[in-house]
Amino acid sequence: MKLSGKIALITGTSPNICGGIAEGLADEGAKIVCVDLNADYANQCAQTITQRGGEAVGLVCDVTDEDQVKGTVQRAKETFGGVDILVNGAVIFNRKGVLNMPLAEWRSQLDVSLSGAFLFT
Repeated sequence: MKLSGKIALITGTSPNICGGIAEGLADEGAKIVCVDLNADYANQCAQTITQRGGEAVGLVCDVTDEDQVKGTVQRAKETFGGVDILVNGAVIFNRKGVLNMPLAEWRSQLDVSLSGAFLFT
């Protein structure tokens, strides 16, 4: 297994792209920290990985909240000893398109995508 002994923290682990990334990294031997604002998504991702024989934990975090991010990273360190791989995948899917999107929603999308990545990095 190429990633045996590595710890991967993935944000935005809904059952879409980043949930699949988490599963793929686990299949290669990484221990996974599944992070999502939605507790069901984080826990479902971790449960899927553990049912397949991997090691994972699900953590709830608002990636735009610095204190929550620090707490999440600390819990990852306490659980697995550190973080070797980071996938900043948390996003907000807004199906309106930019021409029909209010500025507040645009800013919220940017905050999750950019500030979330900044804080975790």
